[in-house]
Amino acid sequence: MTGKAALATLLAALVVSAILAGTGAAAASWQLQLQAPVYAVQSLPEMNVTWSTLTGTITNEASWEVNAWEFGPTPTLKIYNSSGMEVETGPLEFGSMVNRNADYTFSVKVPKQFFDGLGLTVGFIGVEIIGSIGGSKVYVRAGYNYTSDRWEKESIMVRFDGTTVDTPFFFANTNKTDNENEYMVNVTGHFTDVAPQGYYYCGVKVFDSNFNEVKLSSLNWLPQNMFKSFRLIVLEKRSGFTVYFLDENGEPIRYVRNGQQFKIVINATSPITYALFAINKGGRTWIVLKFDQGKFTVGEGYKSSEKEYYIVRDYSPNFTLNLNECYSSNSNVTFVGSFSITDGEHKYTVVNVVDAYGNVLEWINKPLDPKIVVDDPYIYINVTTQQTAGRQLIEVPVKTNDEFNILVDVYGEKANQVDKVCIALLPFSLELLQGGIPEYAVLLAYNITQNQSAVIAVSLPDLTPLSECPVELVSVKNAFNGVLHLNFSLMFNTTNSTFFGSYVVFPIYLNSSSDNSVWNVDLSKHFELSSLIAFNSAFDWFEYSVGEDGSLILNDNNYYVKMRANLTVNTTASYELLVTFIGSPPGLLLISQVGYVHFTQTMLWNRTYFWTHINGTPVSSEEMQTINNTIWSDGVENPGYTGLGPLTINASIDDLINNPDYWWITSNNFTWSWLVFNVQEVYVTSISDLGLSWNTIEVSFAGMLLYVDQDGDSVLDMGISPLLGAADPEEATHVFIINSADDIELKLPFNGTYGANGSVKVPGGTTVDFGVSLTDINGTLFPLKVGNDDRVHSVWSFIREVPLYVDPSDFEKSPSPANVTSLSLTAHFHLGAGQSNYRGVLKVDQEVGDWSVATGNDAPANLTGRSLAMAYYGKFIQGNYTARFFSESGNVVDSDSNSTMSNSFSFKVGSSTIADFQMGGSTYTLNGSKTLMACSSTIPLSAFSGMYVGETGDSIANITITGETYFMATCFPEWGGEDVQNDPSYISYISTSIYESQGNLLLLLLLLMASSSKESAGVLVLVAASAAAGAAVVAVRRARKKK
Repeated sequence: MTGKAALATLLAALVVSAILAGTGAAAASWQLQLQAPVYAVQSLPEMNVTWSTLTGTITNEASWEVNAWEFGPTPTLKIYNSSGMEVETGPLEFGSMVNRNADYTFSVKVPKQFFDGLGLTVGFIGVEIIGSIGGSKVYVRAGYNYTSDRWEKESIMVRFDGTTVDTPFFFANTNKTDNENEYMVNVTGHFTDVAPQGYYYCGVKVFDSNFNEVKLSSLNWLPQNMFKSFRLIVLEKRSGFTVYFLDENGEPIRYVRNGQQFKIVINATSPITYALFAINKGGRTWIVLKFDQGKFTVGEGYKSSEKEYYIVRDYSPNFTLNLNECYSSNSNVTFVGSFSITDGEHKYTVVNVVDAYGNVLEWINKPLDPKIVVDDPYIYINVTTQQTAGRQLIEVPVKTNDEFNILVDVYGEKANQVDKVCIALLPFSLELLQGGIPEYAVLLAYNITQNQSAVIAVSLPDLTPLSECPVELVSVKNAFNGVLHLNFSLMFNTTNSTFFGSYVVFPIYLNSSSDNSVWNVDLSKHFELSSLIAFNSAFDWFEYSVGEDGSLILNDNNYYVKMRANLTVNTTASYELLVTFIGSPPGLLLISQVGYVHFTQTMLWNRTYFWTHINGTPVSSEEMQTINNTIWSDGVENPGYTGLGPLTINASIDDLINNPDYWWITSNNFTWSWLVFNVQEVYVTSISDLGLSWNTIEVSFAGMLLYVDQDGDSVLDMGISPLLGAADPEEATHVFIINSADDIELKLPFNGTYGANGSVKVPGGTTVDFGVSLTDINGTLFPLKVGNDDRVHSVWSFIREVPLYVDPSDFEKSPSPANVTSLSLTAHFHLGAGQSNYRGVLKVDQEVGDWSVATGNDAPANLTGRSLAMAYYGKFIQGNYTARFFSESGNVVDSDSNSTMSNSFSFKVGSSTIADFQMGGSTYTLNGSKTLMACSSTIPLSAFSGMYVGETGDSIANITITGETYFMATCFPEWGGEDVQNDPSYISYISTSIYESQGNLLLLLLLLMASSSKESAGVLVLVAASAAAGAAVVAVRRARKKK
């Protein structure tokens, strides 16, 4: 394997290499001894079980060179309507509104320097539209292939039931215009009536002449530049429901007091027959409000799945439901009640809303963080300008002499007693977030009774007045209607750049007319701020921005920054595997690989950043020094320049070796190990409407993660941002990579009675065991949130780059050594009786021992409050029908979307289940004695590619990640580093009718296997076919392979 061959293919080649590259005379050949089975109609067919242990070593050399723009010529995407007017983003700058059957032109422009500057040749330029709405998937791609000189167009939709529909998007016209400086590709067309209403992701797709996708790197990571190459499309009105909170007078509220009656109003676009609304009361307990066929109830319980709650009592001491006031009418359901609960923020979720037609409706106005505040007092501060009114912004931009408003709403029983108010504008900084004190504050005071106001700027902490106050107080207005409303009209009246930047607004005091605090509480814990103020800031709290040409604007200069990374690796993989074949022809073949692979990789890498002016002139050494002085101070990025630091560091692995900050790198040799647990089944399922469905499904262990259950739902939650093209770790904190284990034990079928290699024929009800156990494991916990909390951090980035933001003393910011006493995965497979289909049950006993973790500087790490997740994936490789992945509630699950909570998941053909994954809902044992409930959820595919796959495309995990790989986690919410035992299971459904005839469908089975993408398929098919058909003897010779 050379060049771009990825390490991810190593495991796929292990079995082949073990067969073809023997290491001694004793391994010169091996045989499978099978007896030809006698078929008869029986409740459980016999099984041929064949196994072999394989050990050996293979080597791989590879090298890569990666070139990418960090800041540079930018591809742009614009959308025009039929009148030629550009379709702008919506009022929240988050989505372009379009209609069905109306033509739009998607115009993509790519500067030629985008390719030329990277030494590439253009291959393809186009646009891609993707939607996953109401269980249907829409995929549209169109563009011009410059290599083959032709247009490529694709428009397809796969419905909930697996049926396909052509032309959700109709292509009306295409054209391209190339000039000396840029390529321009235009695709015109419209969404048809079959396209579902809702959100679609739209983006530029760019490939080079070798058809490698050219990533857009950092070009779009700043929000102001976000929509140049990516866009969200909102297709017409969305079907679904909305949720609002109203007070006793029907006024919208975001706050409620204990004992105050309020309304939870659910409005839908179709008649509602069922609604489930849950409010977290703290920990894992939820208040559950239910409307079912006209009946209102309240209870308390725990999340048992994505759409269901296990109710432990049919009342709640923390919520009184006023049944006399609750009502429903057609498409409206209104819960009315009051809290008796701990003050603070309480998360809520609309678990399920079903209409009269059986449709599960979408939550249209779902907030990013659904919560209701129970508090007294509660202060809501909203910053707005005339230009930004009604828009949700992280920061509100304000220029000198621009008037803006700070709206302060004070909620509370004693709000009418407030007479004297003071708020502060504090300059925002990273130090402020960490609890530091800013250099100064702007104080605004207002006396309601006397209608007098004042503003002053003071230094902190001594409160000495500054010589200049940057803010002018224009006016203050107040009103009271049960809530105290204050409106401060202000403007910055200075051109002094010292005051430029971002500000946060804090409440200082709310006093009565006698100057006593009305509530006598720390107001900083009782308020919510909608936005920051960005005064003459280059962009938000950044002191740099991105120009229209994609350049980095820094110190009033425009720069292009290109990255070049070179990597050469020599990898040695030593493996110890147990390969087991279980054949019950003609309807079932199971192939398992379990064991251990240890890698030693010698690597040489360097990473260089090239800074130029936009005309291509390199930046001089003097100017580069100025850039460094701007970004850095004493080895730390200056506030406002976060993210630019890595772009100034040209380094190689030699710069990291033996540096105490990077304790895990002691040489240019990196070692790690992977526990192999992979099962592939080829089988046939009887489906009443379709007949026989041949299926090839793969199940594989995918690693262990640590998480903090922040929302109390017990499961690991991770998210995905299509616009950013990255997974958000959310609750995940670390991923565990094994370095080595002192002892490896392969658990042979039948307890090793027949030796390390053997073959027997057994009744179908017999349980066949196989597995692997490791003891005395040492490894490393790699943090997932270093540098940027919103993106999953790659393990490779700690090894092949200069890892910034690490702190060896901080468990959250540095890799940490970890020891685990044991790790064992043991599978138990048997056939169970059935009518149309037998049940092929694969139960996995997973056992994880006690953990001992230290920080990078050898201080003990506390795992209290941490939870553990064991990850697996399921993959439908192929079959004669299309299969889709569902949660237990019947909803289609996307492989790369936010985590879906469910105790089980299924592959289905149409409405018929062909495979079940029962990952949660079972008990687990903690510390050998405590019995608890395990839960499960999906994990976005992007999370695993982000954790495991490097920018060169090679993977530290020996698993193949494709678009149809569905990752699931068994979650142990109460853990803290103690040993756990649990047994999830995978069930395949194997036709009974196929055993009732003598018809041999082996040929179809072989065709399915032979078309597999696995590199090992060719040899495996030969061996597996023999196991399935019951041939007398098959010998596979192995010859020594030269390295």
